Amino acid sequence: MAQVGINTTTPDPSSMLDIQSTDKGLLIPRMTLVERGNIPNPSQGLMVYQTDNTPGFYYFNGSTWNAIAVAEADKWTFDGNNMYNANSSNVGIGTTAPDELLHVSGTSVGTGAHLGNLFAGVWETNSAYAVITHNDVKFDTNGYALIQRNDGTTFLNSVAGKKLGLRIGNSEKITILSDGKVGIGTTAPTAKLEVNGTLVVGNITDNADVSMIMQNNWVTYSNGWSFPEYYKDKLGRVHLQGLIKNGTLGNYATILPAGYRPIRSRIFTVETKGGERCRVDVRYSGGVFISQGCDNDWVSLEGISFRAER
Repeated sequence: MAQVGINTTTPDPSSMLDIQSTDKGLLIPRMTLVERGNIPNPSQGLMVYQTDNTPGFYYFNGSTWNAIAVAEADKWTFDGNNMYNANSSNVGIGTTAPDELLHVSGTSVGTGAHLGNLFAGVWETNSAYAVITHNDVKFDTNGYALIQRNDGTTFLNSVAGKKLGLRIGNSEKITILSDGKVGIGTTAPTAKLEVNGTLVVGNITDNADVSMIMQNNWVTYSNGWSFPEYYKDKLGRVHLQGLIKNGTLGNYATILPAGYRPIRSRIFTVETKGGERCRVDVRYSGGVFISQGCDNDWVSLEGISFRAER
């Protein structure tokens, strides 16, 4: 079947009707909403121009009439591969009444979203993590603020060299410095944990007594007397106790294990035979040194106490 050409003798072979003009257009049937609805048995693909009740081009898809969307002037601007709203209005996705610059009603799926200075999306280093961060630091692989793994594991984070603070009423209550120091009631902690205020410690009990492993011939004084033992209380202080005898003076009576040693070596005076006082050193290496001034008939370890190493 031949093609039909209007104002041309060479209609395009791909068309059934080729209309050409430089000063006129194609005018398709124009009708009202009621008139459009009265078309008997409209064929799929039929198109008309409706003149009332939201005027515009409509086509029939086989079951219903549908408007052909036409973008309003000055609503959207294209810049290369980007598109943005040019009229300073709100944009709604899933809603016809947006009340913010971008109002999404429903769920969204993607690798990232930029809202103001907020970036929320997939961590560039590992796609198993979702992150929330400031847009200016999102390209720092360790600069995220909140990150959650797909198994639910969640982390708060700060950029290297910066502190992490927890606030209530915009007042900082807990501070974690970049070197790991934690402050409660202070923003400048000087120790691993610094509390500025009243500290209440509950539900912590003293450790059980531990028998000393004696050295250099030192032994328990006798049955019925306090055995040489040590323990750590709930505040982290180590206490020695017991009565010992017969060991070599100027040598170690026992070696305390790690966790029960002082930060630095300490000197103590204890009671020995005859009610005299003599020197006992507790070295930072754990050694309990009985000086020559003691009497090895018996030496009491009672009263020796110090804060344990951390």
